[in-house]
Amino acid sequence: MKKQTVIIFCAIFFFAMFCISAVNAADVLAMDIKTMSFNVRVDIGGGWSGRRDKVVKIMSDQDADIIGVQEALSHQVAHIQAGLPKYANYSVGRNDGFQDGESCGIFYKKDRFTLSDKGTFWFSNTPDKASQGWDAWPRICTWVYLTDKTTGKSFYVYNVHLAAFFASGARYKSAELLAERVAARKTSDPFIVMGDFNMKTTSKGMKYLLNHEGNTSYARLTDAWTTIHPGTRGPRYDHITMSKEIRPLNVELDKRKASDHYALVANLQIAAPILAAEPKAAEIDLINTPVQN
Repeated sequence: MKKQTVIIFCAIFFFAMFCISAVNAADVLAMDIKTMSFNVRVDIGGGWSGRRDKVVKIMSDQDADIIGVQEALSHQVAHIQAGLPKYANYSVGRNDGFQDGESCGIFYKKDRFTLSDKGTFWFSNTPDKASQGWDAWPRICTWVYLTDKTTGKSFYVYNVHLAAFFASGARYKSAELLAERVAARKTSDPFIVMGDFNMKTTSKGMKYLLNHEGNTSYARLTDAWTTIHPGTRGPRYDHITMSKEIRPLNVELDKRKASDHYALVANLQIAAPILAAEPKAAEIDLINTPVQN
């Protein structure tokens, strides 16, 4: 019976090795995510009531998995949320950290993602409390840490609206703080940084943030538009950028007019580990089969 015992244990061992090698051969899968960055324009003389449904339609038609909005007041966020019931959102006003002032809210599909963490910081010398920094207005970054319910892959999304075009010094300081906060995130998971930066990719602040010159502790970031459409003429101030684990598949502007910005839409791909499958009944029976000796 000892020979039979050895044969059974060998069979179990080689079966286990086969399963492990099969997982190692394809232990990651491509997780596609559609993202949108959209400055919807603050409702101050902008005729929000006449364009709000256009904003929602653009978002609904694009059907992005994650949407970052800029300049949205609380009632604008509420209207967008009402028109997009399959999304949840995290949004705070820049003036008080609650509902007062413009926001950089992030909408995400609630059937696909779990919100694992979230936060907002201010571009100022006191970033962890509502404050005005290096610009005439308070400026914020809102971020979320999402986990894909299918793959189990987690990643960060940062959404910003930096100082206006005439405040280059404020934007550079903001880029430094943003890079510092991204580098200090709680886990090493991939990240996306999107928003209205009010900077071209060739500007000093964007070069710092993208780590073109090795200033940050993270690897050089990818700008979706520059990668997919190199050599495009004209200034661009809205960007979707990403860490080295993420690659852009395509990027476009939705040129329907509903704001003073077009919606920027990018399809991205993240390498994600395959979740371990539950063992089948036959496999359980094999493992639990008593050995006679």
